Amino acid sequence: MKIKQLKIFKIHNYYFLTCSIYILLYIFITPPFYVADEYSHFQKSASKESFYLRGPLSVDNGIKKFSDHFEELAFNKWKKNREFKYSSNLINDNKDNYKLENSLTSANLAGLSGYPFTGYFVSKIAINISKIFTNDVIKIFYLGRIANFIFCIIICWLVIKKITWGKEYLYIILSMPMTLTLFGSYNQDAILFSFTLLIIFFINKIQNQTDKVDIRLIILQIITLLLIMGKPTYLTFFLLPLFLILNYSKYKTRQLLIFFLIICLSLVFIKTYPTPAISNSVNFPNDIIKILVIISNDIYVNLFKYVALMIGGLGRIDLIVNYYLIIFICLCILYFYFFKINYKDLFSKFNIIIFLIFVSTVCLTLLSQYMYFTNTGQTKFISGVQGRYFIPIFLLLTLSINKLNNNKFNYLKKTIIFIIPHINFFVLYEYYNFFY
Repeated sequence: MKIKQLKIFKIHNYYFLTCSIYILLYIFITPPFYVADEYSHFQKSASKESFYLRGPLSVDNGIKKFSDHFEELAFNKWKKNREFKYSSNLINDNKDNYKLENSLTSANLAGLSGYPFTGYFVSKIAINISKIFTNDVIKIFYLGRIANFIFCIIICWLVIKKITWGKEYLYIILSMPMTLTLFGSYNQDAILFSFTLLIIFFINKIQNQTDKVDIRLIILQIITLLLIMGKPTYLTFFLLPLFLILNYSKYKTRQLLIFFLIICLSLVFIKTYPTPAISNSVNFPNDIIKILVIISNDIYVNLFKYVALMIGGLGRIDLIVNYYLIIFICLCILYFYFFKINYKDLFSKFNIIIFLIFVSTVCLTLLSQYMYFTNTGQTKFISGVQGRYFIPIFLLLTLSINKLNNNKFNYLKKTIIFIIPHINFFVLYEYYNFFY
């Protein structure tokens, strides 16, 4: 049997096999709460409240004690003693120390009180089921991580398999160290990435299959709402269902009414979203030139940093993947995007919508960070911007890759596809040595 005929070497199956192994390794090598904000994300997943949009939550005392202890260890490693090493038998050493106590206390959510349950529903279901079979908090913690991984890897496999073009580009983004570490954590970004992939999946279906278009449009709008509830700066993603309603729906009036209703729901949610005190006030339209200048300066200064953080800003965004690996992955992303794109249709109406969403999301993300997290009067750079915030818009660029049959450099493409996931082996080696 020829290798190319083996199902395992189909791109979606190869991704599932290789990246499943690497995500599982990240899950068990990364100590509790050394993924960005996981301390609060876990407590939101483990809270007593099944349905919530925002506000205070309560957790079991055993879960809070486990969380506080391992958060203290993570903070010590992060800020105080970089030479500190965890036990290589982390789980076994603590397996009898943390049990559910069946009494409640207030969760510590830090700045995450506004994140709704929609970003945690997978791990929340897994934790609630695991509580039936065990009262061991450490087991409950890792079962929640594993549940997120299973959900995300299935969505990745499905979308890579089913979309008609852009598979290789999407494959590279989904194989990045940052993406895989988040898939194996409680960070809600993992679920937001999955929502973005489902948006790509349903748009691809709508564009290529004429049946069930209107049902898919409704599903698309609901998923877009869920995405925006998790990150309001993705608001312009709603341009996609609007464009598709106007161009593909057989019942435009009905679909537009549904669209208007969902837009109203999202705006109400955003309007009441809890935010920190404004450190830099902005008045539109008077300050638009000022804001554009600040954003342009920030991108000019920090572009490589944002790309590096997006590809491999691991841990608490304090472990950066080797720059040579970052450059290699970046070149692969550019190669698979620009090699596959059909330049004749580069500025089609649909592609313009995609590019507009890309640019506007970058601007809204930087604007929000400038308003709420940058020191008053600071104009040289914007504080608190994380590369992972931009992964959904890079995923979305898959939709701008038009059909183009280009068989040049086929061997090179297959070699890159084969190699890319295994970059994580070298990252994991350094990652393990950092912790243990």
